[in-house]
Amino acid sequence: MPHIIVEYSANLAEVAAMPELLSAVHQTAAASGLFEVGAIRTRAAARELVMIGDGNPTNGFIVITVRMKAGRALAVQEKFAAALMDTASRYLATAFDERFVTLNVEIHEVSSINLRRRSGD
Repeated sequence: MPHIIVEYSANLAEVAAMPELLSAVHQTAAASGLFEVGAIRTRAAARELVMIGDGNPTNGFIVITVRMKAGRALAVQEKFAAALMDTASRYLATAFDERFVTLNVEIHEVSSINLRRRSGD
């Protein structure tokens, strides 16, 4: 934990370098000091079929969802969300200039039970 999912409208790949954005988001999490670096899982998912705002096909969205273990103070979560928002905003500056793009960061606290199975069980 944490799991960081960068979900975005596929049309943003035309105006933003999504692999670099993903790397920057991952590095922001690593630099936060909130997590063991080896535990951070960051992935992206492009969404082909989307309707955003007035339906203009150039409209775009990015949602960064962070799933982390429960227990951190709200102020800590808000600071981390702001850092992710700042990072993503830098990488999306051109997209923001060229089209309507929404950017959201969500933090979800989760309880998890780690189940490990041996092969043959």
